Amino acid sequence: MKITNAVDIINEICSHLGDGWVINEKPDVELITGYYQLISAVDKNKDFSMYCCVNNGRLHIRGFVFNDVSGDNFTPALNKGALKLAEYIRKNVISQKNYLFSIFNNRK
Repeated sequence: MKITNAVDIINEICSHLGDGWVINEKPDVELITGYYQLISAVDKNKDFSMYCCVNNGRLHIRGFVFNDVSGDNFTPALNKGALKLAEYIRKNVISQKNYLFSIFNNRK
């Protein structure tokens, strides 16, 4: 990837994820500078979001349910390109959504 701005990199990846993933301009929690919350416009992803940042040529991303239960941290290298990174994120982050919901529901 030749884009150097973190927001542009994340937006490019989001465009390949499908399901209307975008950077949340007004996240529910206060974030450290450089971190972003990704949310989906699709109802099936309601209450599931991802938090990410770009650092040292890598994307650091993790899925969350209700901003409470977190999945595994995933840190792919940016040189893979946005399309490949989107595929990795679907496989390694978004795929944990049902598992994270089951953990949340079993804690009640």
